[in-house]
Amino acid sequence: MLDWGALLIVARDLLGAEQSGIGYMLFAGAMTIGRLSGDRVVLRVGSTRILIAGGILAAFGIL
Repeated sequence: MLDWGALLIVARDLLGAEQSGIGYMLFAGAMTIGRLSGDRVVLRVGSTRILIAGGILAAFGIL
């Protein structure tokens, strides 16, 4: 994401070159939130359910 995200945003004319770093900023923010809250979610939902849901989500992503 760090290396190619800004280039993709500019190439698809989603934002100008000046704002292309916003994509990485959003990615880094989402990653931080996920890492800080992930353990609490696993404790509340259960590791088996998280694993199954993640597998299903990954399968849909591949499709």
